[in-house]
This record gives sequence, structure tokens and C-alpha cells, in this order.
Amino acid sequence: MDADNAEFAVAAPALTAEQTFGMVLRTHRVAAGLTQEELSELSCLSVRAIRNMEIGRTGRPQRQSVVLLANALGLSDSVLDELLRTGRRVRPERPACPGAEARPEERDTRCELPADAPELFGRAGLVERIEEHLLAPSGPAGPAILTGQPGAGKTALAVHVAHRVRTRFPDGQIFVDAQGPRCEPMSADAVLGRVLRSLGVTDPPRRAEERSALLRAMLSTRRVIVVVDNVGGEAQVRSLLPAAARSALILVGRCPLPALPQGRTWQVDELGTADGLALLAGVAGARRVADEPAEARAIVEQCGGLPLAVRIAGCWLAARPHRGLHALTNLLADAPGRLERLQVGDLSVRSSIAAHHRDLGARDMPTVRLLAAREREGGFDAADVAALTGGDTARGQEIIDNLVHHQLATVTVGGGRLLCRLYPLPALYSTYCAPRGQDAGGTPTRAIRRVASGAPQHLPAFSVITGRVRA
Repeated sequence: MDADNAEFAVAAPALTAEQTFGMVLRTHRVAAGLTQEELSELSCLSVRAIRNMEIGRTGRPQRQSVVLLANALGLSDSVLDELLRTGRRVRPERPACPGAEARPEERDTRCELPADAPELFGRAGLVERIEEHLLAPSGPAGPAILTGQPGAGKTALAVHVAHRVRTRFPDGQIFVDAQGPRCEPMSADAVLGRVLRSLGVTDPPRRAEERSALLRAMLSTRRVIVVVDNVGGEAQVRSLLPAAARSALILVGRCPLPALPQGRTWQVDELGTADGLALLAGVAGARRVADEPAEARAIVEQCGGLPLAVRIAGCWLAARPHRGLHALTNLLADAPGRLERLQVGDLSVRSSIAAHHRDLGARDMPTVRLLAAREREGGFDAADVAALTGGDTARGQEIIDNLVHHQLATVTVGGGRLLCRLYPLPALYSTYCAPRGQDAGGTPTRAIRRVASGAPQHLPAFSVITGRVRA
């Protein structure tokens, strides 16, 4: 470091690490005769990122960001090393947490986030709104909750947003899959322990209440973002809620989580036709999609507009450059075998739907199969469900509420009635792929087969297998 900067650093011993780094950065920028906008252009960092560093909002910048700034400012290697050390200094006001290793350099660079998607189609508005929530000047007021039908791309969206804001949470970016290796949900205590270990806690307290208190204390003095995937209920993640607005929490729920305080929920829907075609072209090739536009639109429709399904279809085509889009359209036209076709490598639409279906519970599964096996344009209401099952409308409404809660159906208003419509691919799963046999509800498989085969029933047909994708 040159003499002026060395004198500057010594002259401010009482400043925190964030302020010292920000003020040193500003000194170098002013000495170079650059504005924040000009430094942004030279370093490829945003003006907002540079401003946050200089005012101390970003206390521990990523090493890559510091290197980019140093190169843009023309700093020598020795000055760069000093700048890196300045940015990594431990804040003196931060208390040590029992059981945690006091190695801030390791915490600062820890990123557990999966690889970011190269491009998300049709999600720009959602990304902007979620970022605004997480980066509010006063900090996120509560968790950001993403929910939607299976295969809608909730996890990809959460990971993408976390990557975009990770420089604002330099003390750690943690990713937890709350679904165990055998598809069973992790307990709340297991999720809590997983996050503590990621934060460096090697000897956590024995009592669950003490472990939760330790995590709150750590998150209140650090800037950490935690992403939890496959959340099945509020109890599973309640202990992760930060006590202060320094850290952020993104929850990907297989159902809404309304009981979490101050949670902000975003519904992740299927893609419109144009965005679905753009995704298919990005994976399979723009020329192939342009050469067979009708078949491309059919594939997006057969995939229910779900990003996961469309991406798998694109991968199938990319692996078979000698096959036309019409070949895949013909294969997906076979409704009973469609979900078997929509899997490649470790990507599977069927597995994604199965997790939501298990959450539904054995009591309602037979009724869902009966509903999925018939077609009725527009949907069905509680009276239709009651007529099919022989129950009352209250029970019929309970089944509809359960379907909507577990993201297997949506509700619209038609003819002055609330009408429920099963999502197309979950409907296929219920009809052809769900576990068979005598159910807890007492409805044997033969009754479902009779409905699916077209035997007369009180409930007229409704269109779920050929549901249209919203434009």
C-alpha cells in the first residue's frame, strides 16, 4: 500500500472492517480520478455494488470483486494484497459464537448453491420482485417463499435469485434439500443441524431450543443467505427464521407456507407458449424449432408448459439430432406413456410429481384418480366431487382445497361457481402412474379403471389430460 493509503488506514483504528474497506476503496477511486459509474464500466461490476462497498453495506466483498476493482484501478500486487486483507478483517464488534470456528475467510467464500441456470425464460418479473424483497434497504422483512406445481422451475428460480444477490450475503450462501435421500422429509432438527454445520458449528448444543437460539445469534451478526428446497411445512423450517434483517431465507415449498410470520409468497406458474418455445429452442436448437413450428408448439402443450418437462423434451431432441420434432410429438401423444418419456438422466417429471402426490395423503388419492380419469371442460366443483364419491359437498370442498394446497390443481371462476381444474401432467400421473391397489379410502383400483375406460358415471367428463397452456 502506498504512503497515503497506509497513513489513512492507521488514522482510523476505531472503524469497523466494512467502513475501513469502503473508505480505502473510495480513496483509490478518487485518486484515479474515476466516478463510480466509470469504475463500474472498467470493472464490470454494477454501480450499486460499488456504492454498497464504499458506504459499508457490503462489508466483506468477494475476492473476485476486489481483484476486478484493483485491475480497473491499476493497483499493484502489494496494494491488492492489502486491499484483500482489509476486506477480510474480522469485525471487532462481532461476538464469537460457541461451537463455531472463528475462521472468517472460510465462511466468506463458502457457497453451497447449485450451478445457476444459464437462462430463465418468462421469469424476469418474478426475479425482480424477489430481489427487491431480499435487498430492501432495511433488509428482508421475512422469508421469500416460492410455490407452484411440480416441474414449474421453483428450485431453478430460487437458485438463480440467490446467485444474483450472493455478493450482498458474503458470510455464506447455504443450500439445503429438505427431502431426504429416500424421499422422506428431513426433520426440523435435521434441517437446523445441517445449516449450523454449514456455518462452521462443530459442537452444537444438545437441546434443540439452544441450537435454534445459536443459529439466530449467528444470523443476526452475519450476512448469510439460506435456500431450502422441497419444504413440506412450516414446522420444518421455522427454526431457521432470522431474528434480524441481516440474513435472508428463500424457501421452495411444495405447498404454501402461510403460518410463517412475514413470509412473502410468489406463485411460480407454467410458461406461456412463447416462453416455452424459447426454452425448447435454447436446448434443442433454434433452427429445428423454426423448421417445425406446429410440432414445437405441440411439444410445449404436451409438456403442460412446465420448464422441467420442456427442458427434458429439448434434451431428448438434442441427443437425437437425426430425429425430427414430429417423432417426439408422436411419442408424447401416448398419454399413458408420456411421463415415462419425460425423463432424461437424473431429470424426471414423474419423480417431481410423485413428491407432491405423496404429500396429498392416501385418503384423497382414490378420488383424485377418479377425477383425473374423466374429462369435463371447465373443471369441477364441490358438488361434482360429492356426486362422484357419494359424500357431501363439504367433503368435496375439502378435497378441492387439499388439491390446490398441494399444487396439483388450480381454481377459476366460471358461471358463478368456483371450478377446480387438475394440472395436466399431475392428472396423467394420478391416472396412470400413482400406486394402485386398495386405498385407505376404500376405493379399489377396478373402480378407477372402470371410470377411465368410459363406463357411465354421474360426473361428466372434464378436460385435464389435454389442458391448454395459457398464452
